[in-house]
Amino acid sequence: MCSTSNNRCQCIGNTIFQNGRCVPPPTRPPPPPPRPTCLPGQQYLNGRCQCPSNTVYENGRCVTITPPPPPPIPHCGAGQQYINGRCITITTPIAVLASNILMEDVSLLQRLVQPVHQVSNL
Repeated sequence: MCSTSNNRCQCIGNTIFQNGRCVPPPTRPPPPPPRPTCLPGQQYLNGRCQCPSNTVYENGRCVTITPPPPPPIPHCGAGQQYINGRCITITTPIAVLASNILMEDVSLLQRLVQPVHQVSNL
């Protein structure tokens, strides 16, 4: 409704004067619900209070998850070692060296062994 005495318009009810006429006010989304107060150590994530990653809720608080101890290493037999989850028989380095040389060159192996025999015969 407009008043001619003061040259102003005043809208009635829940309307506002905008662009020369009375219109309903713009609608606003409702405010979000209040955020709950989380317990000490908890975080508000994905709409709820929860413990941070690598923790669990225990006895009224968030505690760090303790990983279980590794399984005990089994005892291997004589001449064996525990490698990559298995007991492996270890060959002596000289035997490995000798077998590699033997495949490559028998004469080289004979030349390596001959000085050892000469020394042991003294």
